[in-house]
Amino acid sequence: MVDKEHFERFWRENYNNIPPLGHVLRKRFFNDRWFRIHSLPNSKRYADNEDEMKIILDRQNRLINDLIGELNNYLLLLYAFSETATSKCFFTSDNAIVLDSVQLDKVLPDDYDTECYLNLFMINKSWKAGSIDDYLKAVANDEPVYYDNSCEVYGFLLIDIKQNRLIAPYDGGVDVFLNTTQEKNVFKLKYKDWLSPTESGL
Repeated sequence: MVDKEHFERFWRENYNNIPPLGHVLRKRFFNDRWFRIHSLPNSKRYADNEDEMKIILDRQNRLINDLIGELNNYLLLLYAFSETATSKCFFTSDNAIVLDSVQLDKVLPDDYDTECYLNLFMINKSWKAGSIDDYLKAVANDEPVYYDNSCEVYGFLLIDIKQNRLIAPYDGGVDVFLNTTQEKNVFKLKYKDWLSPTESGL
């Protein structure tokens, strides 16, 4: 089991002060460790019916299964935003470990010009295809993956600490961050039919 101290050491050694947000990580690792798949053919962003949602879940589960491996351990890192450090946002499902919040306007002043906090929650899990389909559906529909009277959790990362792999689903696809450029190129070739047709890869 990965505890708070273990995770923070891993993140500090590999990502320094970069917040664990897919779009922020993408800007930092755009050229060397990142690639993106689209969840639907022809880069369609949202599912209009159950058949298209099945395609989204099939693609994303196959990708995650390939990157993490059936029954292997990983971390599910969920996040919520708040305007104050004294936010009452608590995610208590599945024995979540509360991590230190990140003040985004201090770390990313060019992106956040008002006080904003990223609240982080970590869950130790074992990967099994289909096990987080509810979360994947929510993100695919641009809906919260968890909400109560105190907060809404809108996004998450899957993190394989052992292999240093990050998986960040978004509404439209999945951003993948691998340990090396060579590793990225191998998986990018494997999933070439799911990539963006644009030169940027977005």
